[in-house]
Amino acid sequence: MSPGVREIVAFIDDVNAARLSLYGTLIGRVQQHGLPRDWPNRFFRRSVRGARSSAGQPQ
Repeated sequence: MSPGVREIVAFIDDVNAARLSLYGTLIGRVQQHGLPRDWPNRFFRRSVRGARSSAGQPQ
């Protein structure tokens, strides 16, 4: 791996660690405040992938 790629991978690892730490903190607040179980998930975007289209193929 080139040095630039290593830096990006290290950055991604740091971001994921921070995200997981924050998620853990939010989960702790669910019980403390009687919040819905899915409450922490509301703070994080989820990507939605659709079915692959048949682009370029005649219909």
